[in-house]
Amino acid sequence: MEVWQKVLMAAGICVAPSLLFLGLWRGLMRLRDDDLIDRTSDDWNEPYVGPTIVPRSVVPGSDQKVPARVDFVVCDQCGAPNAEGSRYCHECLSRV
Repeated sequence: MEVWQKVLMAAGICVAPSLLFLGLWRGLMRLRDDDLIDRTSDDWNEPYVGPTIVPRSVVPGSDQKVPARVDFVVCDQCGAPNAEGSRYCHECLSRV
């Protein structure tokens, strides 16, 4: 093998990992700037809708009695209503 071939091979071995890294970096930047992230971040701005309480009388095959009403307690931090007996607020996760 001649000297120029060895120099060319050594240059290729040194440059190839850098080019591969730059290609990976550019690919990750394109993924970061993807439209999917913009659409997902728009969904985060919508208000949170908590779970609804369904009376057991609506559930077929349920023979258990349903309480006449469900009592709520108000969170001291954010003012969100929480079901009585809750330990943490479903909005701000502070202790109720």
